Amino acid sequence: MPTAPSLLTEPFPIILRPSRRRLTGLLAVSLLFVGLGTWLIPRNPLIGIANIIFFGACAIIFLAQCHPRASALVLDKEGFTFSSLFRAQTVRWEEVLAFEVVVIGPNRLVGWVGTTTPTQYRRLATMNQDLFGVTACLSDNFGLPPEELAVLLTVCHQLALKPSAPAPDAPDASPHSAE
Repeated sequence: MPTAPSLLTEPFPIILRPSRRRLTGLLAVSLLFVGLGTWLIPRNPLIGIANIIFFGACAIIFLAQCHPRASALVLDKEGFTFSSLFRAQTVRWEEVLAFEVVVIGPNRLVGWVGTTTPTQYRRLATMNQDLFGVTACLSDNFGLPPEELAVLLTVCHQLALKPSAPAPDAPDASPHSAE
């Protein structure tokens, strides 16, 4: 997986996907517990069946996440789009003040402080701000350490919002230009 600095040399869009190694490991552990549930059925049917149902559902979710369109982070000139389990949400660069790494339980994720919050997410955003200091978080670090992902997002944010220089052939529109 390329590091954040090497991704900065690539033109937009930049597409990041979750770590296949992590997803494969979670899938293997889930399938192991499904096997354990099968082994438990003659000994304790209720626990065995519950084990198979829960970890079977986990295995299906981890398998679905391996699909290329299921989960991704796409950075472009307009903003970033993150998706999980085929549901995508786009955030425009203008809607973000800053990115930072936050700790939520055992997880270290990248969150952002937003300039505005859609009405349907206002209560959740307020709760997130009070608990974690950010408006929202990405659900995955997409194969990068969270610090590198935060730097990548910050640099893309700054590049996208940087005013573009006027074209060299553009006429001077100032009132003091010679006629």
